[in-house]
Amino acid sequence: MNESLRKFIGLFDKLRRDKRGIAAVEFAILSPIIIVMIVGVLETGRLLYTRSSLQSGLEMAGRYAMVHPNASQTELQAIAFGSLKIYDSAGSEPTLTMSTQGGSDADFLVLAATIDHQMLIPLVDLNGITLKAQTVVPIED
Repeated sequence: MNESLRKFIGLFDKLRRDKRGIAAVEFAILSPIIIVMIVGVLETGRLLYTRSSLQSGLEMAGRYAMVHPNASQTELQAIAFGSLKIYDSAGSEPTLTMSTQGGSDADFLVLAATIDHQMLIPLVDLNGITLKAQTVVPIED
């Protein structure tokens, strides 16, 4: 064998046996995966929290409407969406719709709300998720 080939093989063997820096290489390979998983868990938790807050606020507005049958939509909207504290100016505004349904024994007020969920960290383009909530409460004539 010629001399340059022996030097190359010797250098290759020396690099193959050298274990320094292997942790940095493993971290560089795995860290993007771990970061995406953490962001996904945080965004999923935020989505579930928003849906729960929307439903809870709607139920509070429904209870208020049962006690105050002449409450306006503006009052009910302020009560229903008062618990949504996590929206920034880029987020969409929630909408509230009210309707009544007549039953055989009583009338019912149907409150429905929707909001477009905006991701805080747009790693994956999942914007356009619409969260919906609804509650039905009896009302007096």
